[in-house]
Amino acid sequence: MLQRYASAGLKIFIVIFTLVISGNIIKANNYYVTAVSDTGLGSLRAAIDSANANPGLDSIVLQLSVQDTIYLANRLPVVTDSLVITGLSCQNPSINGGLLPFAGAALIASSTTKPLTLNYLNFFNCLDTSASAPGGAVNAHILYVNYCYLAGNEALANTGSGKGGAIYANNLWINNSTFNANTASSRSGTSGIGGAVYSPTLSTFYNCTFNFNYAALSGGAIASLKSVLSNCTIVNNSAGVKGGAYSSISDSVSISNSIIWSNTTPDSAAGTYFTSPVNSGGCNVLQVSNANFNFITSSSDVMGVDPMLDTLGYFSGCVPVVPIFCGSIAQDHATCNGATTSDAEGIAAVGPRDAGAFEITLPVLGMDTIDSIQHGDSADLMNYFNTTGLTFRWYGNFADSSKVDTGTYTIIAFNYLGCADTATVIIRYATDTTSVDSTTGIRALSDDRFGITLFPNPANTIVNVRLSKATIGPFEVKIFDATGRVVMVQNISGQPRYINLNVSTIQDGLYYMQLKDGAGNYSCSALSIIAR
Repeated sequence: MLQRYASAGLKIFIVIFTLVISGNIIKANNYYVTAVSDTGLGSLRAAIDSANANPGLDSIVLQLSVQDTIYLANRLPVVTDSLVITGLSCQNPSINGGLLPFAGAALIASSTTKPLTLNYLNFFNCLDTSASAPGGAVNAHILYVNYCYLAGNEALANTGSGKGGAIYANNLWINNSTFNANTASSRSGTSGIGGAVYSPTLSTFYNCTFNFNYAALSGGAIASLKSVLSNCTIVNNSAGVKGGAYSSISDSVSISNSIIWSNTTPDSAAGTYFTSPVNSGGCNVLQVSNANFNFITSSSDVMGVDPMLDTLGYFSGCVPVVPIFCGSIAQDHATCNGATTSDAEGIAAVGPRDAGAFEITLPVLGMDTIDSIQHGDSADLMNYFNTTGLTFRWYGNFADSSKVDTGTYTIIAFNYLGCADTATVIIRYATDTTSVDSTTGIRALSDDRFGITLFPNPANTIVNVRLSKATIGPFEVKIFDATGRVVMVQNISGQPRYINLNVSTIQDGLYYMQLKDGAGNYSCSALSIIAR
């Protein structure tokens, strides 16, 4: 999996730092998770216990791979101090609750002043069935989340209203993370706020994806008092009553450079996307369906134009994303304040960012030259740029499906998003054999139609071409330079055995001479021209 990182001035809290407490410097202790077992030596549970026992900031590193999953039998120990829990970069091991009913979130941080930071982790299928169910997977007062994927988690309140299917946090900063199919509900099935996230104080989201989350009451994706969102993709979320995308507890909400599409409620009069007015920071792509959309738009917002979305999946980053197809209205649209310089997968924008959490990438082929290729090996040529994920179309003077000649060809490559790039390919020397001339390093032509010999070679002003086999003209003689550019063309009639070529006007260097008859038969040879 390719590792790439986001920038745009975001504070990614992955560093380990020192705290000064009562005049004493306390350095962070590092603890390592080496086992996927739920308990015992090397387990995450044991590492949290050790961190709690050491005053000050600590770090837990999960030395596990993306294939590794820790299955919890019950919720993890409550974190009581400053703690950073990190998976190996872009490996994202999984913490899975198995949908077992826990009396609280799977991971709880109890301190009101000391932060919990989570990096490169997955939280799956964590189920909080406590009385008010604050957070299915994570509950903290101060929480930083970076490059995490949270899916299938649920806050199912036993008596009240579930809040935050995946996360409940008073002060929350989330970057480059994805929330999919999380749920906030209650035993009655009618009460639940913030299908993915609930934050009663402050929340900030950059490069986040919210997809198919559900809240039984309001805020299919998010419920928060104050929020800032930029370059987020909020799609396919739903609420049982109102605010299919967002339950805005106040109007201190600003969303910019984002895609908000296909979020729903049963009653279109109840606030399809937002429960109360939300402010646009500009450069959004929005689906407006009725007057209760509750979004105070900006002149830079685009409304009602399909953003051409693909489905959620892994592409080249640490977390899954919802891509846009090439030609989407969201492409290059994120030019407003707060836009990030790279996307949720760490792909840097070339020019303006695309709206949403995903950045379109174009295939870049450039121009290439093939020194030699086997005559008849068209398959080799057709796959010359064979790069995973790209589809190619070749255009050129193929005599038939089994022949490749020297010349210039055009190739167009398409990626899975429908983006294309064109390159010019020059074949300077076509042969029938893999034999190589020991002097020139050029592959020889075993099926030499005319049996040509060049002398002198290197040449100065005149080169003599001897044809040892019987021939019938007319002929076309071409000389190509190292880039495939034709520097000389001469037509020869009759049935010559010798051809004299005046090369006095050609600069010094290595060239390729091609002799072809009217039937398409040819011979090729390397030609060196030296200083005069």
